[in-house]
Amino acid sequence: MRYRERAAACNAAAAAQDGGVRESQEVAHEGLRAALRLVAGRLAGMGALRDGIDEARATDLLWMHLSNTAYFLRTDELGWSLDESESWLHQALPAALLG
Repeated sequence: MRYRERAAACNAAAAAQDGGVRESQEVAHEGLRAALRLVAGRLAGMGALRDGIDEARATDLLWMHLSNTAYFLRTDELGWSLDESESWLHQALPAALLG
């Protein structure tokens, strides 16, 4: 198990047991989602989103691609390098979001 996997597992276990850790995770996730919501709103305001993708769905898609969980899945679980992850994001995000 890689270092990040161990750290994530420890953090998840601590969050289950410690309200402070859980609260810190929730604050971090809410902050990132709020930032992604702003990005989605800007894209919607520019008329840049694909047909059928509204601001809420764009926020969800950004979260699915850019959250810490998604990052660790690509790098730790799948073994992708940072360059591979970045290259994939450059292709996947526009395809998922933009019209």
